[in-house]
Amino acid sequence: MSKVHHLDAGTLRPTLGTSITPSGVLVCRVIVIELESGDLALIDTGIGADARLDPKRHLGAGAAAALGADRDPAGTVVAQLRALGLDPERVTDILITHLDMDHAAGLSDFPAATVRLHAKELKAALNPLPAERLRYFRANWEHGVHWSPFGAGTPDAELHGLPAFSEVLPGTGILAIPLPGHTRGHTGYAIPQGDGWLVHAGDTFYVAGQIADEDHGLPVGWGVAPFEFFAAAMPWKIRSTHRKLRALAKHDDITIVCSHDASLIEPRVAA
Repeated sequence: MSKVHHLDAGTLRPTLGTSITPSGVLVCRVIVIELESGDLALIDTGIGADARLDPKRHLGAGAAAALGADRDPAGTVVAQLRALGLDPERVTDILITHLDMDHAAGLSDFPAATVRLHAKELKAALNPLPAERLRYFRANWEHGVHWSPFGAGTPDAELHGLPAFSEVLPGTGILAIPLPGHTRGHTGYAIPQGDGWLVHAGDTFYVAGQIADEDHGLPVGWGVAPFEFFAAAMPWKIRSTHRKLRALAKHDDITIVCSHDASLIEPRVAA
């Protein structure tokens, strides 16, 4: 697989953020994949230009205040791609872990891209249950999106025992791993890297200690568990997902990152 970049596309300073991480600062990780064709693919979009100009409309008034999201236009994926010498117009595909606003509020920056995601996530976002309505904002895709859902059938691959879908982005070897819990269609993506895999696990956990080996654990803030439970569409699946990822992380060929912990491979930010 070609080169990847880790970007912070939405620095967050949430209320009670120090209960999650000592710094009180979270990131919105976007992985940029340079494809062999010269085109670019993204995993998530972070918070885009429109959302930074009008956060209430794209994030919701309550979330905009509670998340403390950075509004600097230099933090968008578009601006950071240009800072890296990459052309935003070459973004052809976006792989979405889930459509929460801090992951999808940059879709309008890439109107020509194909957006690939689990069919259950697309259904949840377009036809949310009452409890889901506060997490999905149509403003983030009302510009018109070319959706390309997967997952309607049986997984046709696996990664160390975790069922996965192959060919979500044909020719790349990227695997899509269903990890429901945070949302109905939440999905992780495994990117082949040399002899191993880089796994973007989205919001299946918030800080590294949650999936660290229990014998060599890392600190977990007191606010992580209640926040994770409150934010989950299917909270009863959280612990089983943590166990799966803890087992996956034990393999030498696996590197796992999540969306919001910067300590798991420090994201690059624009100067």
